[in-house]
Amino acid sequence: MEEIKQYNSHPLITYALGYIGYKEMKYYCEDVNTKKIHLPSLKKYLIGKVGCSETEVMEHCKNANT
Repeated sequence: MEEIKQYNSHPLITYALGYIGYKEMKYYCEDVNTKKIHLPSLKKYLIGKVGCSETEVMEHCKNANT
């Protein structure tokens, strides 16, 4: 459970978990070297593979920067 808390700290990850499961996100978007979710890969995965709105995904990325 500690690992899941780490991933919920970013708004894009929280948003992604509404569409894809934790294991799927980890499988497709985890950086092999750091063992953390690679956010640019997650963004592309949500837009390209899952079919999420690019506007919504980008909005969640902006929220993390403010």
